[in-house]
Amino acid sequence: MREKFRAINTDRQRLSDELTWWRRSARQQEYNLFSVLSETSDCLFVYDLSGRLLCASEPAAVLLGMTRRELLGRTRHELNHTLGLSNSLDGRHDEVARTGQSVCGEVEVTRNGRSRSYGYLIKPSINGDGSVVRIVYRMQDLTCSKKTDQCLRRSEERLERVLSGAYLGLWEWDLRTDEMTYNEIWAEILGHTLDEIEPHARSWYKRVHPEDLPGVMNVWEAHAAGRIPFYEAEYRLRTKSGEWKWILDRGTVVERDSSGHPLRAAGTHLDIDQRKRADEERGKLDEKIRQTHKMESLGVLASGIAHDFNNLLMVVVGNAELAMMNPGRGKMIQDNLERIRQASRQAAELCAQMLAYSGKGPSLMESLFLNDLIREMGSLMDVSISKKVSLEYLLPDNLPAIKADDTQLRQVILNLITNASEAIGDREGKISIETDLEDCRLADLRDALGRESLVEGEYVSLRVSDTGCGMTADTIQKIFDPFYTTKLKGRGLGLATLLGIVRAHKGYVRFESVPGEGTTFEILLPVTSVEPTALVENLGNLAREFHGSGTLLVIDDEEHVRTTTKQMLENSGFLVLTAPDGSKGVEVFQRYADEIDVVLLDLTMPCMDGEETFHELKKIREDVRVVIASGYSEEEVRARFADGALDAIIQKPFFYTQFIEMLSDLLNDQSEG
Repeated sequence: MREKFRAINTDRQRLSDELTWWRRSARQQEYNLFSVLSETSDCLFVYDLSGRLLCASEPAAVLLGMTRRELLGRTRHELNHTLGLSNSLDGRHDEVARTGQSVCGEVEVTRNGRSRSYGYLIKPSINGDGSVVRIVYRMQDLTCSKKTDQCLRRSEERLERVLSGAYLGLWEWDLRTDEMTYNEIWAEILGHTLDEIEPHARSWYKRVHPEDLPGVMNVWEAHAAGRIPFYEAEYRLRTKSGEWKWILDRGTVVERDSSGHPLRAAGTHLDIDQRKRADEERGKLDEKIRQTHKMESLGVLASGIAHDFNNLLMVVVGNAELAMMNPGRGKMIQDNLERIRQASRQAAELCAQMLAYSGKGPSLMESLFLNDLIREMGSLMDVSISKKVSLEYLLPDNLPAIKADDTQLRQVILNLITNASEAIGDREGKISIETDLEDCRLADLRDALGRESLVEGEYVSLRVSDTGCGMTADTIQKIFDPFYTTKLKGRGLGLATLLGIVRAHKGYVRFESVPGEGTTFEILLPVTSVEPTALVENLGNLAREFHGSGTLLVIDDEEHVRTTTKQMLENSGFLVLTAPDGSKGVEVFQRYADEIDVVLLDLTMPCMDGEETFHELKKIREDVRVVIASGYSEEEVRARFADGALDAIIQKPFFYTQFIEMLSDLLNDQSEG
């Protein structure tokens, strides 16, 4: 009997210990559940199998608008109806109770007329024997995250629209794997589709122009090292067609490791090819404008020097000729005076060259055939070039005439031939002289030098090509600069004068040169409709003995010119009046208007120039004979007197026989009239 009681007590103690353990375990689970319910920010609902609420978290009570105590004992149907979830979760609750498997999803919870998105997890609580004893609902508010996702999607869509509208290529580089990703536009800029672009940096390296790659890498390395805040570079990429396209590449490192080494970078590509090419064209145009301004400035300088120098030559020539006309001089003095006269002629030719450079030189413009002129110069060109150089003529028949100064055009041709020969040097080579007729459009004349404004039309072209050394880019920039020369002996006026002559002929100059291969110069001269007249040979000295009579008025601001001209005229029997400027000349003419037969008028004077003086003289006496004396071309002088009222023009410095012959013809016409 005692043994039985001992066994019963043992069992009772064991049961008591187990019950104590279960109570402790239940309290621990209740404590854990309470901690979870207290600390979580989610909505937690714990139901028994009958569907009654055992407990809930504080956010769940707030969602339902009750206290946690008020929620206890309520059914899930009642609470789901309150949240508007009756039809959404009933079936899922039963599924969890039946299968013991968790389910999840997303529902719209409606409270106080407002809907919010909640994600849910319905999870069974399983007993030790595998049976479901409770069902736990866990609900999380997704509204904010969904709005964030929506904003992010909208931002991504907006960014894509901006990139598309701006036609920006997008790239991202993972430096750890060398992987690169691009958008469609990046590939499209280069003429590719996205699947044709290899997704690594090596493919980008292969596309960059070899000349641009070192500079691009220097910029990237400076940014990667943190020396500059952004990466930006302009360079050329090879397109699918093999052409090069200019790209503006901008980017930045977006992720670095703890030591500052770049891990990831991103940026954009902008197609700037058209802008770059437009900038190049604008740069060429600006350079042409700068060259034009420089040439104009030097032309003004040359013109001014030549004008003053011509006045000095006028004094030298006039006095030398007056002295030579005195028969009492000895032969030695006569020889000295002749040498002075010849030197003056050479100086006058230099002035003409300077004026030709400025585009204002005196010229005798006449209609002529370029091919005939070149053939006439054949023997002269042969002796002007090296014996190792051969001349090739390509002169087609029936070229139209041009209007040109014979002497100046010969100078242009000879200059081009001698330059070509010197470019070949002591080697064997060939110079080609080719003429042709070209119908030039604006696009054909875009790179031409000569005149400021381009005029379309028909031009006779003269091309001189050589097989010489060619010119470097640096030399090409300077060849038309006065006093620039690559020769050991030379004044550097050859091509500068050539350009001035062509400009005076309303023509253009084009050229191309390749170092080691040769140079081609092309002169374009406008076609004229006037047929050339037969050349009349000079059969002797046309000057004749002349003894004039009458009164002449000389108006010139240079005292020495006035004095010399007066002596020339008085030596031929004229009575001469003089005036130092235009206003004084008008006063003298007004006093002796009825007696003066001819007025010799300087064109360039201070205060009142020759043009203004001319009109004042005509107001006093309309039929007065006026001769304009100037160093400028006859064409330019006549352009300033558009009414055609000029009687004659004489170029400074003029020689005695030339001057007297002109006066003789003028006075004879007057007496016959």
